[in-house]
Amino acid sequence: MAAFTVIQAGELGASAASFTISSIASSYDHLYLTISARDSKSAYYNNLEFRFNGESSPYSNTYLLAGTTTPTSTRDTGVGDVISLCAGDSLLADTFSTTTMWIPHYSNTANDKQCIIKSVVPNNSITDNQWYIAMTAGLWASTDAIDEIRVKSEGGSELMTYTSYVLYGIKGV
Repeated sequence: MAAFTVIQAGELGASAASFTISSIASSYDHLYLTISARDSKSAYYNNLEFRFNGESSPYSNTYLLAGTTTPTSTRDTGVGDVISLCAGDSLLADTFSTTTMWIPHYSNTANDKQCIIKSVVPNNSITDNQWYIAMTAGLWASTDAIDEIRVKSEGGSELMTYTSYVLYGIKGV
């Protein structure tokens, strides 16, 4: 049976461009990160950027995105971060998005690091592009063990007060 241990948890007491989870011990099998976030961008959503160990490349992302009745998919390679979605400030007031990230074998130094990200930007509207569900398969082409995760809003906007996160270490899977 898997054992989930809270490594670190936090909540923003004021708006901030980013937050960093650092000093992640290598004693677990996998990492699982949950985030509840809202962004100051005047839009229904913005991107959340994840960077490991402060390294800006090389990352790649494969996305499956639904914001209409016709889902789309795309792939980005050679980019500076792994990407997911975050609620924007045009969304229903006081509504936060949810994001979960699974990072298997994060401390293995023989292979590149993979992650699976699920994001939901809920809204009380069924109008196209005013709500989103996304899956991201991310890859960090590095054999370094992950000991730091930076979470940042894209484009200079800020994560709003009460954005929160919990990072779990998982053993026994």
